[in-house]
Amino acid sequence: PVRERVTALAVDPDDSDTLYMAVRKEQVTSLLLSSNRGRSWQKLGETSDGAMKLYVDLRSPLQDRTLYVIGARSVRRRENERWSQGESPEPGRDLVEMSLGFDARGEPPTVYAISQAHLYVSEDGGNTWRDAPLPGDTPELIAVATCLNYPESASLLSKVEDRGRNLFRRDEDRG
Repeated sequence: PVRERVTALAVDPDDSDTLYMAVRKEQVTSLLLSSNRGRSWQKLGETSDGAMKLYVDLRSPLQDRTLYVIGARSVRRRENERWSQGESPEPGRDLVEMSLGFDARGEPPTVYAISQAHLYVSEDGGNTWRDAPLPGDTPELIAVATCLNYPESASLLSKVEDRGRNLFRRDEDRG
């Protein structure tokens, strides 16, 4: 039997009755909306890139929220009831992780993405990317995070093989 699996869930911070959910079935992820605490769901769209995280843009109208869907390779955005897909920083390859933060000045969100050896930064909500070289030898990157409301700062966690421990790095200027 084919099973569905929830891969991401978000609650609208201004309306706790409104939920967004990503459900994967085989190779397709459906993006769903509930405005009644999950009693019923409406399909908003699909993606073949998966959905690891969902972000709700609080700057958008409550009745038609802008959503950012973090997939395995790129960011998909729903704005004004239309979907758009950003490019991938490493076309054809899955990324380790991505993290998104909203700029207080109203600029598009900043997204940080990592592969095993590279940090990428998008300052337009995941539409385009730039490589953000790290100083010195780059061990295997295993996690990235940014503050939801202060995207100027990102934190990286990397594995240091020869020392048997992990290394924490912080970037304060968007890569």
